[in-house]
This record gives sequence, C-alpha cells and structure tokens, in this order.
Amino acid sequence: MMNFLFLLAALAHLPATPPTGGVEEGRAAVIPWSGYWWPLRSGGTARPLGLYDQLTGKRAAEWEKTNHPPKPDVPAWHGYCHGWAASAVLEREPNRTQMIRNGRRSIPMTIADQKALLAMCHARDVANVYGTRFRDAARDDKQDLRPDVLWRLLKLYVKQQGLPLILDVEAGPEVWNYPVYAYRVEYQPDGEGGECRATMTLWLADNDVAPNFVGLKVRRHTYSFRFRLISGAVVSGSGRWDGISKDDHPDFAWFPFVAVPENPELDYTAVRKMFVDPAGPDAAPVNFTPDNLPVRAELPERERPIAISPMELAALVANRTSAFHLDVTVNRFDGGRYAVGEAFTVRGTSQRDGYLTLLHIDPSGALRLQFPPDGSTHRVTADKPFEVGTAAPKFTVVGQPGTHRIKAIVTTRPLLLTGLKADGEDGGGGRVFRLPPTQQRAAAELISRLTRRPPGDAEADGVDLKLLGPFAQDEVAFDVRSPNKPK
Repeated sequence: MMNFLFLLAALAHLPATPPTGGVEEGRAAVIPWSGYWWPLRSGGTARPLGLYDQLTGKRAAEWEKTNHPPKPDVPAWHGYCHGWAASAVLEREPNRTQMIRNGRRSIPMTIADQKALLAMCHARDVANVYGTRFRDAARDDKQDLRPDVLWRLLKLYVKQQGLPLILDVEAGPEVWNYPVYAYRVEYQPDGEGGECRATMTLWLADNDVAPNFVGLKVRRHTYSFRFRLISGAVVSGSGRWDGISKDDHPDFAWFPFVAVPENPELDYTAVRKMFVDPAGPDAAPVNFTPDNLPVRAELPERERPIAISPMELAALVANRTSAFHLDVTVNRFDGGRYAVGEAFTVRGTSQRDGYLTLLHIDPSGALRLQFPPDGSTHRVTADKPFEVGTAAPKFTVVGQPGTHRIKAIVTTRPLLLTGLKADGEDGGGGRVFRLPPTQQRAAAELISRLTRRPPGDAEADGVDLKLLGPFAQDEVAFDVRSPNKPK
C-alpha cells in the first residue's frame, strides 16, 4: 500500500489536464463488494462478536454492548458503513459459510458473520483523508470537497492506481460512506476566460443489501459543477458545485491503509486467520462493466440495462416530453377514488416496444418504485394493451389520504434504478428508495421545480437524460381517502 508522503507528493504533482474531447473516465482494477452497514440501534453485531468470543476467549460482544448499546434513540444513520467500505476495498469478499474449529467443535460462521467482523476490524483505520467533514453551516465550507479536488483524487486513485476511493456522499452532518470504483467527467466550454460546465458520474458499491449478500449492488450518482480551463489544464481552486449539486455533493474522501478496530477486544490478525484468504481482494471480473452487468455477445446493446442515479430519476419523473405516444390510466380512471388498502391496477398502451417502469408519488412527494416490484424489467409490445398489478404482489393503495400519482415511463432500453432499499418491499405498495437526507431533499426540490418549468428544460440543473435514448412518459392521478370514510 502506498505511504502517506508518497500520496501527498503524487497528488501535488498530478497534472489536471483532461483529455481532448471533453471526457475523462477511469475504472479501478480492484472492484469493491457490497456488504451490510450494521446500524448500531439494531445490535446486529452481537452474534458474530459472540462467535468470535467463543473462539478466542475475548469479550468483544460485551464491550460492544457497553459502548454501543442498541437503543431506539440511537440516530438511525449511526453504524459501520465506514468499516464496511474500508473492508470492501482492502479485503477479499467472504462468499460462503466457514466452519471454524474450537477445540473439538466446529462453529459455523456465515457470510454475514464474516462481513460484520471485517467491518468492525476496519472501524478506526489509518487513512488518507481529503476535505473536511461538514458539521455546522456557520463555520464549514459547503463547497468542500471542491469538485476539481475530487476530480484529481479520482484520477489518482481510481484511474492511475486502480484503487477504489471512499466518499462520504452526504453533504450535511450525517456520514454515508461508499467506495467509488468508476467515474466519468464530461465537460464543455460555457463562457469566457476558459469557463466550463461539467457533469461528474460516479459508480459506487451500495451497502443497502441483506447481511448475507454476495457480489456488487451498484449505486450511481451524478453531479454538476463549473471550473476554468487554461491551456488545457484545470485551474486549481476554480471548481465549484453548480445547480442542485451546490447542496448535494460528496463531503470528503478517504482511503484506508492500516486496519484498526475500535473494539479493543477485537484482534484483526485473529480474524484474518479464522477465515480471510490472505491473497487480498479480488480483481475485476474479465467482463465487468460499470453497471455491474456482464457483457454477453448474445445480448444486444438495446437490451442491456442503463443504471440511472436518483437525480436522473427525479428529472425523469418531472419530465413532460415524449419521443412517442404512451397512455396509461388506473382501473378507476384518472381522478378515481380509492381507500387506503384497496387494490388497483394500471392499464396502458405504448406506441413502441420498450420497457415499462411505474413510479408512485404520494401527496408528500415521496417516491416509490411501483413496478416492476423486484427492480427487474418488464417489456411491453407496441400498440398492445397491457395491465399490471393483477398478479402477486397486487398493487395496494398505501400512504396518506390525498392525491396520488402514478408516473409511467417506457424506455427503449431497460433501466437499473440505483438507491433502492434492500428491505423496502411493502407488499403491493412498491419499493422505497434509501437516499442520504440532502439527496432526498434535492430530488424532491428538483421534481417540484422542474414540473413548473417549460417542457425540455431539465438540463438547466445539470441533469441530462440523453443517456436514456428515446423514451415516453405519461401520468395518472387518483384520490385516496381514509378507509373509514364513506365513498
């Protein structure tokens, strides 16, 4: 692993000259894996620590319970996302249950047990840290971590060294850590004096998975910023977040290089001897793509899903333009009335073949994925009527009374929606999204603002939907009343 002084020297002398054509991209050779973030209020680390204590004679479970008691008043975001992120970058992913011997007994350690112990072993890692954690608006710079600095870091770590870089993606006081394994920066001139506007796209490993999950669940984040370019070089300090990214952008970046547990009863060396292959993290699979989708020769490009970020999804929800005709309604038609708990279906017809996505917006503006329920794809045929919500899980009205909307989107390529909550199944009510607080507010604000603008003005906030290709959209609204109200 590179030492701290070398990294500082490399960063100081790193040329910031984007390639011609206005696009720079990079992908790490080491691909991080997804793991659970072990929220403190649930106390889910008690089992793996108890097994560790049985094998070593330590008292790690007792220390954890004393110092991180699982109580309902513990902030919901407190957990081991930082420990998971560091272990996902530095360790080989556990992918099967291991039988660990304790004298004459063999104790099974599940994938979840192993990932939990690794996360706690990396809870206080020695790391290179860039940027300052935001705590207070009165004293902290809301533009930090500045985009030109982040761009240089991505180039240094991801592109040149082939290593993931960990980011706190929440610009506010909370901390939400994810490792970035691929990035793309696209820019174009916009004004005098070398002024440019740019879009930064990041691919990250997600931690909203089941504890025993194996593999990579992808997140995709997009940001907009401005900077100055002189003689082909980015002017240091000229970067500034733009549009909705003024409030929603990464807070700080870091890279771990020495594992340090917070729990003094937890011995990292002992944990590695139990079940960790000393060969280190896995290299990228041969056919790996940024969206975690295998490239198959028999699969045409038009059938390969496109991962979209929460901000792109928000812009898509607010969009009012269509490349072809799409008409949808509910079984009681536009303006129909339902009670909370009642079933409903969605019917429609698309002018072109494509992939159907339904999004549910409740009166508060909260967004759910209504269909497909498992986040997969559903193909519709041109001019052939469709009806969904009839098979299990049937669509059920959930949420507060008021006006609810179903946004229907048909794309010519399937969508991979990032940020979906792993345990967000709500029967027929759809799946919820787990987004950092600032991103939730930014998405709601974007939807509200864009719906008041003329059609086609979404890019004014740095959100570009060209990657989707031709798509169509339609919307149906219906009224929801309390179940005890008369019809």
